[in-house]
Amino acid sequence: MFRAQLVAALLVVPSAALAQTTNPPYMAQFPTVEKVVKAMEMPDPRESALRKLGALWQLEQVIKQLSGRREFRGLLPDEAKVLGEYQVAEYYIGQAIDSAFPGPYGNAGKVSLNTPYQYMRTDVRFGIEGVELAKVLPVSVLDLFYQSVGNDKARRVAQARADSEATRRAEARRSA
Repeated sequence: MFRAQLVAALLVVPSAALAQTTNPPYMAQFPTVEKVVKAMEMPDPRESALRKLGALWQLEQVIKQLSGRREFRGLLPDEAKVLGEYQVAEYYIGQAIDSAFPGPYGNAGKVSLNTPYQYMRTDVRFGIEGVELAKVLPVSVLDLFYQSVGNDKARRVAQARADSEATRRAEARRSA
């Protein structure tokens, strides 16, 4: 009886509400690979592939940053699933473009490695030049990302100050 009621209840719950049951909740706002690929499409196949690779890489970095220490200790299943989908797509897009256009491209040995304007998440210029994540990711998630990066930076600055102060005190004790 309970099982039948549960099934009936699930049938009347809107699919959007089911999508919001990700853990952590913001993962429901991450785009599908198909949406990312479509949003990054360009007339030139090489530039199109580079934009797709860049967007997927940036989304991976956002997930890793938002996961905090879980990035190193083990992601939650929803984080790992989406991250894995992006990584697999990135691999296949890179393989396809390198097969279609073998040889060097730009300053790289192959098309998929041509990322001259790639900045890490700790850099204020984070991302790939020309790739706007706001096209595929809600501003609320981007705000969480930048807030998390800012918090990490503040922790590093505080730790550096504490280390510097400890070193200064140790040197003062030796001098005394």
